[in-house]
Amino acid sequence: MLNELGYNQRAILGYDFNFVGSRYLFASHNIEAYDLNYFRNELEIESGFWGIKDAQVLNLAKKFLSNYDFKAPFALYLSTVDTHGPKGFLDKVYCPNLEYGLNGAIECGNRILNDFISWIKTQEFYKDTTIIIVGDHLAWGVGDMENRFIYNVFINPSFSKIPGADLIKNRKLSHFDISALILDSLNIPTQYFGLGRNPLYQKTLLEIYGIDEFNKQISSDSRFYESLWR
Repeated sequence: MLNELGYNQRAILGYDFNFVGSRYLFASHNIEAYDLNYFRNELEIESGFWGIKDAQVLNLAKKFLSNYDFKAPFALYLSTVDTHGPKGFLDKVYCPNLEYGLNGAIECGNRILNDFISWIKTQEFYKDTTIIIVGDHLAWGVGDMENRFIYNVFINPSFSKIPGADLIKNRKLSHFDISALILDSLNIPTQYFGLGRNPLYQKTLLEIYGIDEFNKQISSDSRFYESLWR
């Protein structure tokens, strides 16, 4: 959709994009992707957990944004992995005062990301830019899995509807619903997107059916879905 709207789309990744089919995902969505293999041939790699450390990935993003001419809207996709389990990667250059281990990696990752976002907020393009942070999954083996949640946040969004207090607390969303929210946050009014429901307008499918029925329906056969793979 963003390609059709004229967005210049780029992905800067610190890992090998052959992992879990990322290469084909980006290619099929007309997103120009640069990964570990590309940067290994172009510059000196500062190794992290899975490839390039997060601080260097975000510095590469700064270079792209600093040199972009802004003749067309842009979408820049970044992936951070320093906080990935089991122990994470602690960037001692960035955080020399922290101890090795997952807690230190998480705190350092927060600093790195906060500094990057703070830099964006000082740039002229920020007033027309939405920053979206989407969590991948919970850290395994860390505390109670039942009472923790994935952290997602929208910074400077252009939602088509101002969310009331009753709409932003104690809601049940799936990753399908995040897609509708992403489009809506870019000033593209969206109430539905596939199985996603914009929670600013209505109940999500999780709220309507509950987790058990939702999973049951998702696992059912679908002639339409299967037809996409023929």
